[in-house]
Formats: sequence, C-alpha cells, structure tokens
Amino acid sequence: MEKRLGKFIKKMNWLLVAGVLTAAYLWGVRETIQPERLLAFVKEAKLNEVGDFLAGSFAPLAFIWLVAAVLTQRQELNDTRDQFAANQKITDAQLENVRQQTALVQKQNERAEKAAERNYRLNLFPERFEIFKAFDATCRRIEDAGWNYVNSGDLTALANQCQFVFSESVRDYVLNVAALRAKIDQIEDALGEARNPVGKFAEGGSMSRDEYTRTEKARDETIQQLRQQVRLTERMLHFADYLTVTDTKQFKA
Repeated sequence: MEKRLGKFIKKMNWLLVAGVLTAAYLWGVRETIQPERLLAFVKEAKLNEVGDFLAGSFAPLAFIWLVAAVLTQRQELNDTRDQFAANQKITDAQLENVRQQTALVQKQNERAEKAAERNYRLNLFPERFEIFKAFDATCRRIEDAGWNYVNSGDLTALANQCQFVFSESVRDYVLNVAALRAKIDQIEDALGEARNPVGKFAEGGSMSRDEYTRTEKARDETIQQLRQQVRLTERMLHFADYLTVTDTKQFKA
C-alpha cells in the first residue's frame, strides 16, 4: 500500500493540483464574498485597504503555487536521478559485455598463437634435427678422434644455418665452438713457425722458449675449453628445447 501511494505521489502532476486548488479557492472566495459586496468595498475603501485585501486574498494562492513549483522541481530531479541510474545500469551492462567479449577474443588469440607455435615447431623440426645431427656428429669426432679431425669452417657453416631456424643463443653457441677451433689453428700456426723440421722447438726462431712454452699452454687450455663446449650436456642444454614438436617446454622462436 505504501509503495503504491509512493508511486502515485511520485507521478502526481503538482501543477494540475495547484490549478485545481486555485480554482477551488477562488470559488470559495466568490461564495464567501459576494461580487456585489466586493465591488462596493473596492469603490468605498481606500487604496491601501484594497491592497491589503488583495495581498491577503492572494497569499494562499502564492503559497499553493510555490509549494507546487518546489514539488514539481523535486519530481523532475528525482526523474533525472532515476534516469541517470537506469543509464548507469545500461552502461555497466555494456561494459561488462565488452569485457566478456575482450576476454573471449584474448582466449581465441592465445589459442591461435599456440596453434601457430605448434605448426611452426612442426614445420621447422626436420631442418632443425638435420642441423643438430651434423653438429652432434662433429662434436663426437672432437671427443673421440680429436680436434684436428674437424674443420672450423664446417662449424661456421653450421652456425650460419642455425641463424635461420634457431635462436641467437644456439647460433652464438655454435659460433663459439667454431671460434675455439679456429683459435687452435692460429696457435698451431704460430707454434709451427717456431719449430724445426722434426717438430721440435728451434732456437733463434720466431719466438723464445718461454714464449713457446706459454703458447703451448694457451693451446692446451683452448683445447680443453673446446672439449668442454662440445660435451653432450652442453649440446643438449642448447638444443633440447628444439628437438620436440610439442609444447612440453617453453616455446622459443
């Protein structure tokens, strides 16, 4: 009941109510004060008395219309507030819909990226595996036969092939192995100039005995570094993530 009354009052046309009350008030004044008496009073009374009479007579009307104006303004403000609240609900619903659509698109993009990554790995796997087999065979020759059975140029060529199908870290790893192998050749060339025809140190050659000894030590250290770099654990550390077509590990482009 109270809710119905509240809705009725909320929808009330206060200007119409004020008009009805004004009409009722004027009718009551007319019935109370006859027109003949009113005309006689206006003719006989002084001007200030007529003004006081009119002010007293129309004061209730002013109050009625003032109250009607206030209630009408309040009603308009309430309507504006309700309309704003309704618009806010619509806006919130639209934003929620946008968020849901954005989340859906993001999930679709993630699925598409994962599918592309799987296809990328699958397409590159044969070429990657062939490069790895060639590098693995080269490393095994170094481990089994020795560094002098491997050409640094072949390692550099493998590094150049890695550039297009592996990451920079793999390419740099193979390049580092090739650089160590080339460094051994450079050291051996320098030692060869300081040796006599039978392969021994030649006095009065291109370097002193101390320099020759230090150079031999540098060669042995470089060979040791090369052997460490071509160990199976090092090879798998750099290549393992690329020897699968599934997403068991983090994808690398």
